[in-house]
Amino acid sequence: MSKKPKISIITATYHRPDLLARCIKSVQNSNFEDYEHLVVSDHCPKARQVYDIFKDDKRIRFLENEPPHYPNHGARAHNHGIEKAESDYICYVTDDNIILPNHLERIYANLSSGNCDVVFLKTHMVRIGRGNGMVRHIVKRDINKDLFPEEHVPEDLTYIETKDMSQLGHTKKVIQESGPWKPTHECPGGIEDNEFMQRLEASSKLGVTNEDVYSNIYYIRDSCFVRDEEYHTAVLNLSPEQVFVFPDLLKQTGVL
Repeated sequence: MSKKPKISIITATYHRPDLLARCIKSVQNSNFEDYEHLVVSDHCPKARQVYDIFKDDKRIRFLENEPPHYPNHGARAHNHGIEKAESDYICYVTDDNIILPNHLERIYANLSSGNCDVVFLKTHMVRIGRGNGMVRHIVKRDINKDLFPEEHVPEDLTYIETKDMSQLGHTKKVIQESGPWKPTHECPGGIEDNEFMQRLEASSKLGVTNEDVYSNIYYIRDSCFVRDEEYHTAVLNLSPEQVFVFPDLLKQTGVL
């Protein structure tokens, strides 16, 4: 990359190659093109193979957490990404989420205005259930649909009031004031993103913008809470040459 990107987007990933590819593709579909996408793997060989498919896009950078692996729900990856980010503005998309085309431009517009150090955009959740078979349902969805303006959002998308890290954008400098992401064992209830966001909001030096615009995040969350064991087992049993559990579905939905 020849110049400093306007915004850095961080994706923490662990053993979800199909969802990671879908996530990366959604970022590439952004109508804001001056970004860098830091994909931070937590010791998952398939994550590197997914990156290799997209590596011709020089806006994408691949990072790996320092060994050893330990459960941290992405906190280490987020801190690693922030440290390596070249932009002054940071946002996130976890590997089981996708962003809509207007997300990056709205985050950047708010943060670059100088009026706030933190921004939260509107979020919609698609309820795909929990447990086995869940990842297949996620991959089958067509990420190329036009999901906005809001009055045309499909019925299976539900607007949620609560804040989530995938809605979040912040300046890099604010981390110096509020501190980095904390590991789960240091956070109430083991929920590191809530603790991080509450810490940002609690600072008197921060301005928080809740922008009432069309849906910015196409949000799939339940897969974080109850793991799809069938999918997880299939990932671990892929041959060295295989990257995805559902390559045909990824091709049908335009990801590959």
